[in-house]
Amino acid sequence: MNLEPKVSIIIPVREINAFILESLPHYGNLNWANYEILIFPDVLPKEKYTWPKTRMIASGQVGPAEKRDLALRYAKGDFLAFIDDDAFPSPDWLATAIPNFSDMGV
Repeated sequence: MNLEPKVSIIIPVREINAFILESLPHYGNLNWANYEILIFPDVLPKEKYTWPKTRMIASGQVGPAEKRDLALRYAKGDFLAFIDDDAFPSPDWLATAIPNFSDMGV
């Protein structure tokens, strides 16, 4: 049983682009095992992309704030972590942040 709270990582994008394709492999280096990645492009791409722990959800042509709000419907995590498509997460990003917000004894 995993005692880490689940984190939903939310990435709003207009489309699947070179930034997101370059950044996604870095999530495999996170030292926090219990997470999911939700990517919100305007429309789903024709190409079939698959990455571990990742779901893509079409949002329509709305801005990043609306995409983040939409994440509330789909996120399964105890915490939401927001990041942009052109950012690489540090391996200790979640392990450093979540204990500051958690009363779950992490």
